[in-house]
Amino acid sequence: MGEAAPARPTTFEGCAGWLHPAAGETGVVLLSPWGFEALCTRRAFRMLADRLAGAGYPTLRFDWRGTGDSLGGLADVGGLDELVASARAAAETLRQQAGVRRIVLAGQGLGAAVAPLAAPSAGAAGVALLAPVGRGRDHLRELSVWGAMVADSLGFAPEPGSVAGFALPDALAREVAALDLGRLVKAPAPAALVAARPGRVGDQKLAAALRELGCDVQEVAYEGYEAAIGNPTAARPPVALIDVVANWMAERFPTTASPQEASAAGVASAVLQGDGFTEELARLGPGERLAGVLCEPEGPRIGATVLMLSAGGDPHIGWARANVEHARALAREGVASLRLDAADVGDGAGPLSGEPPKLYADGPIEDALAAVDWLEARGFGPVLLTGRCSGAFSAFNAAVRDSRICDLVLVNQRRFVWDRDGTVELATDQVGHYQRQAKDPVKLLKRALSGEIDLLPAVLKLARAAAAMVLGKLGGHGRKLDGAVKAAFGALKGRNVRMVLLYARDGEAHRDFIGFFGEDGRRLRKCADIELAFLDDADHGLTPRHARDALLSLLKDRALWPPSVRPVDAEDVTARAEDLALRPGSLGGVAPAH
Repeated sequence: MGEAAPARPTTFEGCAGWLHPAAGETGVVLLSPWGFEALCTRRAFRMLADRLAGAGYPTLRFDWRGTGDSLGGLADVGGLDELVASARAAAETLRQQAGVRRIVLAGQGLGAAVAPLAAPSAGAAGVALLAPVGRGRDHLRELSVWGAMVADSLGFAPEPGSVAGFALPDALAREVAALDLGRLVKAPAPAALVAARPGRVGDQKLAAALRELGCDVQEVAYEGYEAAIGNPTAARPPVALIDVVANWMAERFPTTASPQEASAAGVASAVLQGDGFTEELARLGPGERLAGVLCEPEGPRIGATVLMLSAGGDPHIGWARANVEHARALAREGVASLRLDAADVGDGAGPLSGEPPKLYADGPIEDALAAVDWLEARGFGPVLLTGRCSGAFSAFNAAVRDSRICDLVLVNQRRFVWDRDGTVELATDQVGHYQRQAKDPVKLLKRALSGEIDLLPAVLKLARAAAAMVLGKLGGHGRKLDGAVKAAFGALKGRNVRMVLLYARDGEAHRDFIGFFGEDGRRLRKCADIELAFLDDADHGLTPRHARDALLSLLKDRALWPPSVRPVDAEDVTARAEDLALRPGSLGGVAPAH
């Protein structure tokens, strides 16, 4: 098994995808789950694709229409037939671009429901069904419970049919409700792998039903399923299952090919034409190790180019697909943008670690600066950087290092500088976590009685974290941190860098802000050109629609706001900004600091 060659972007029938080249005659199409589950498993799917391509199987992963980087929104998504058609088109794309003769469809969640439906018309020799949606009504109930749990953990009211801002469209939900793969009358493919979730009888029944239809079924346990779908930042890719899928492929569809034998499949970029925008999926940076999506307006381009940095383990599409929606809305106003994956998060080149990504480090800052280089080399300056949480940290520190960066929109930023070993910062986070848990003692007691948490290890962790905090304070860590933050803001002030700091009121990041700068941000008053804005009824990820809309308004405002924004064509930027009628502090739902 060799190291996989870098994947190349590709597009087909409005879908955006990444082709992992190899020279084998058997290719694999990965069919992603839907919505939040897809966001959580995007990294795992990337790891699976790398593993398969490294073993000699050309592999294509892509986004369904209306999701990810593909065209359309939820209103444009039809029923299951549309997903089946996309899976079939992906198989044909893999045949054409990689020259494969045999196709295997592998999917998770809803993608695993589409795989057996699409397999006959796609001519698939096998299907790999990971945590499959075998019975749609059960799946919809699970989504309802999951959505309520996520909303409760994030502190906002659940939206019907939505998990963390990702919804299942009505037309698709109706057809999913009627889905029952146990009623298939013909084997979808000669061979099948079924990865059953712990305690899910329906997964086992589906495996038995496929066997009765004459399918050669291998049934395995989906180890690490819960850890794989918790949230994008903390999710642990199911490494054991990735091994199982790769071994099943090797046993059932042996190949002697390797990625080194493959020709350079595809090109370094691929283009999608949307309503009012054009998007280029591209590799960029030194050695094309980074991946991003450049979104341009159809008409004249004005204002600054917005560089969107990924937050935590979120890939470049953003939490609740916000980055995609914002990029396309900005393009319709004449503003270009680049949404970027940090290394070890999404589609960048190189092997993924399998561990949670390092959020506060030099790597993401250097990635941001490489993206600025790429944009400026293509004539897309000036550049406005924006990010949430760790993405805001990277944007802030990139601006400290690079004098080209004059505008920042920083969302729910928790850290401005980070100690090299991070011991005190991590301890502070741990203590804060337990403080939040203790605010609802009844809920905490119920979780302990149900066995969901073990109080003794939690108390020991809290004691160690509290001790680390005390030792850090006694050692002058707080003074050093304050000094470093003041120095960073001083450097930006000296260059007249303009900043917007946007916070979800009473959230973790807002409390950190108060700890740094005081209740009303009074310690920031000496720093020029800083606008403070706070959102009510919002969470850390800005999941509610009104919160995402408020951020979009801020980005439009700043991208088109003179004097640091210069026109890149003949259109009058000042008149354009006045037409938008946006001014700092006038945003719906955003209350400026006083």
